[in-house]
Amino acid sequence: MPVSVSCTRVLGRGSQGQKWLADGRSWWVWRTAPETLDLDGRETLTALYARVADAFEDLARSADAATVVVFTHEAVVRAAVAWTLRVGPATYRHIDVANCSITTIHASTSGPRLVAHNDTRHLPGRER
Repeated sequence: MPVSVSCTRVLGRGSQGQKWLADGRSWWVWRTAPETLDLDGRETLTALYARVADAFEDLARSADAATVVVFTHEAVVRAAVAWTLRVGPATYRHIDVANCSITTIHASTSGPRLVAHNDTRHLPGRER
C-alpha cells in the first residue's frame, strides 16, 4: 500500500515561537540536538515521532491495499521517513524536506519502504 506524504508548508513556530527563539540556549539546542529540546507547552520531537509512528502503524493496518494521501508539515514528513527507516528523532536535522515535496512510503506486511523523498517534479518549473 503506497502512503504519500506531502509537505504543504514549513512548520510554524506557534504563538510561543518568538519567546523561545529569544532564549539563546533553546535556539542552540534546537539547531544542534533538537531531539533533546523540551519546552513548556510544546510537543517534544520524541513525542511527535511516537505520535506519527502510531498514526502510520494504524494507517498501514487499516488501509488494506488502499492509497492514502497525507498532507502535512515538514516535521511530520521527517518523522514519517524516520518511522520508515526505523530510526529516531536524533535524525531530525539529517532529513531535509523541500517545500511542497512528495514523499512516498510503501507499507506492506514486510514493513515500510521509502520509495521517494523530496520529489518536486509536480511543481511548475521543475524538470519532469
